Amino acid sequence: RNVERLRAFRDKGELKQSLVSALAAASSDGAASGDAGGGGAEGRNASGFRFSIDRGGTFTDVYALCPGEAVPRCVKLLSVDPANYPDAPREGIRRVLEAATGVPHPRGERLNSSRIEWIRMGTTVATNA
Repeated sequence: RNVERLRAFRDKGELKQSLVSALAAASSDGAASGDAGGGGAEGRNASGFRFSIDRGGTFTDVYALCPGEAVPRCVKLLSVDPANYPDAPREGIRRVLEAATGVPHPRGERLNSSRIEWIRMGTTVATNA
């Protein structure tokens, strides 16, 4: 059932694109206002990857500001999918690093965190129960 929900969400590309556009706009506003935690132009020029993760009961959303990229990358995963990965946030980070750098990051191996500037994670698992 969760796989069907994930496919339905992925089929709604306009929703994902609107989220990406909103994040890009918010990031630019943060840089313009001098917000040190923002991701705007300073985020695009930062030396490290910046991850914001929302871990929910059904899905985990990973938003990443990648060095040199103007638009955030977004990954949506099932929060629990042991047949494919042991931990959704780590899997999302792995996928972003692999896609952005072109360097393989095999599942099950330790991630090299030297290029990660920060990771911010929140959850609604307990509040939605």
